[in-house]
Amino acid sequence: MKLRVPWSVGYVWGTTRFVTLRSALRLRGLVARSARGAGGPGLVGVTVKRPFRAAVWLRESGTDIDTFQEVVRNEIYRVVAERAGACEYALDLGGNIGLATLYLAGRFPGCAVLTVEPSPDNQAVLARNVAPLVAAGRCKVVHGAVWHEDGTVDLSPLPAGAMFDSFTVSAAGEMRRPVPAYTVGTLLKMSGFPRADVVKMDIEGAETGVFRGPVGWLDRVNALAIEFHGDARRESGFDAAAAAAGLVVEDDRFPNCVVAYRKPGERVR
Repeated sequence: MKLRVPWSVGYVWGTTRFVTLRSALRLRGLVARSARGAGGPGLVGVTVKRPFRAAVWLRESGTDIDTFQEVVRNEIYRVVAERAGACEYALDLGGNIGLATLYLAGRFPGCAVLTVEPSPDNQAVLARNVAPLVAAGRCKVVHGAVWHEDGTVDLSPLPAGAMFDSFTVSAAGEMRRPVPAYTVGTLLKMSGFPRADVVKMDIEGAETGVFRGPVGWLDRVNALAIEFHGDARRESGFDAAAAAAGLVVEDDRFPNCVVAYRKPGERVR
């Protein structure tokens, strides 16, 4: 007879692979409250022990727990890290609360990361999570949006029912929440990096315009992980742009995540 383990026990047992026991208990409570819609305005502190080591903060309300699941437990960026092989310079485009930045910094202990995030709400938690990397000179945080041209865009209100991970930007209409907008090429210049060994891009649909615009920056990228939204992959012409830049395109096993990379002998130095 198969023994049935209560959900809470199974959750804590599985989660202690990634966090301390105390943190697993806190996460169990956070998941339970989120399921009941009972999350409050506070933060939950978690000590991560793998796949990176860091103290991180997650918001009680919203989708931070889902982001944690993707980045920490599912390692959604493992494939791009493996295809890159080595990483000295990384761009985290759509940094959210900094978990991808922490993942890349932990996977590649010598790398520097430029992290870009348009939402002040997200950036407040992001700054707290990556503060040790900033203090160590390994991370710089830019308040802004990734766009197909430099300028200013409007940070649109969240759709009904969405929380924190669905901010979109637009250059049309009234600028109610204006934020600076930068092309990837401009961000590379701002970083001072000679290249980007890894680029992580999750910019809530703006990728369509980015890949329709100037894509010369792809010539300085060794590996890219991008989350497409809706029909953005086809509409953006991403596959053709990546192939023209000499990148091999590979669908990851996670929904809507695509990895493109250079073969070892063809990497930009």
